[in-house]
Amino acid sequence: MFNQHPAQQRPPSSWSALHTGHLPISVETPGFAYWNDRDHMESSVVQVLVDGDSGVMDSGAAIDIIYVRNRNVQDCPENRALDTKRCADWATIQEILARVDKLLGWRTRVIMKTLEDGSMNLQATSHKHHYVGKTLSDSVVIDRVPLSAFRLVSRHKNSFVIHQVVMASDWETHKVLKQSAQIGDGMQNNDLVKELEFFVSLPHCDHLVRPTQAAIDESGCLRGMLMDYHHAGSLMEYYLDHRPTDAWSFVSLPPFAPEATPPPLNDALLFPLEVKLAWARDIIAAIAWLHERGVFWGDLNLNNVVLCNDGRCRLIDYYPDPYAWTPKYSPPELGNRIQTTPEQPLTPERDAFLLGMTLWALFEEVIFFSREVEWVRPCLPWRDNTLRWFVDVVESTLAADPAERVTVKNVQDVLLLHVD
Repeated sequence: MFNQHPAQQRPPSSWSALHTGHLPISVETPGFAYWNDRDHMESSVVQVLVDGDSGVMDSGAAIDIIYVRNRNVQDCPENRALDTKRCADWATIQEILARVDKLLGWRTRVIMKTLEDGSMNLQATSHKHHYVGKTLSDSVVIDRVPLSAFRLVSRHKNSFVIHQVVMASDWETHKVLKQSAQIGDGMQNNDLVKELEFFVSLPHCDHLVRPTQAAIDESGCLRGMLMDYHHAGSLMEYYLDHRPTDAWSFVSLPPFAPEATPPPLNDALLFPLEVKLAWARDIIAAIAWLHERGVFWGDLNLNNVVLCNDGRCRLIDYYPDPYAWTPKYSPPELGNRIQTTPEQPLTPERDAFLLGMTLWALFEEVIFFSREVEWVRPCLPWRDNTLRWFVDVVESTLAADPAERVTVKNVQDVLLLHVD
């Protein structure tokens, strides 16, 4: 299995190819949806591109058709679309397109609503460029490229802002583009300027995937940042691509207690011990490096660790955002605050807990799991042949009381005693 370098193996199945080339009309993203707590679709967005090329940023007229559940008229196109979890029907989309201005290089947001007399009310607003970015200060030292310097070729299935691109100067060179984006009604912008400023402010570190270029539109605003493309993808993606999704077992973790019985681990291991130890060493070193500089991240998990083309693991998306977390990896103390504020404290103890959960999932190759009781320390299952010292150090990061957890540096010291 490991005779091939990751860069020579088949690409992860997490990318969807874009239908590029000039088209009179195309539906870029059907049905971004927003759900209520009863699992009912309450609103949706259909993105339509008119007279453009989806592989070229700001090409054509971008039309966002937004609709919400209609409480006044039960039998209407928007409710039918939401009830069937589909896009608005084609006749409705055609009527909307016939009634709104289609401005090339602009984005138009159209909020549709069926009135009681059966007519359709449209509220439309437009702005130049498909996204209004923020100005990137000259003090941010990074190579800057125009939008014409690359073409989009595929979109990540788990994120509408992540694309794979090819560079116009060399069609063999692939990059990953993280875009500035705003989708739908009321969704917050991802503040890519702050992220990029943070990434560029860090000194060089071989444990991190860093942006290589900033994508700037003709108005001088930041529209995305480019990073090197790594064929294998994240460790989550790499694991999934070595076994069919429906062949992975789901693991339900009970709360930690002396009498608790961990669930069995039934899946055969795919990767050699020495490989996973090397990956663990890379991940621990990266978090330790950030902590040495007073940076506490708050969202480590297998999706944010990339297996790079040189076989090393490095972190992505390590911007310390207090609004970002992955619940099933997160420590108990977040549960005391989660209902009152979306902003969670970034602490070294939180990162230590996340590291422990990530190392367990990495070593035991567990992709799909949940915690039976949220925000309570879980009882982790370990195989009998898992290294005892590794089990002990991981469990020491998971204490319910943050003050009782070992530090990431402690974990690194233990690992280096056993691994060259």
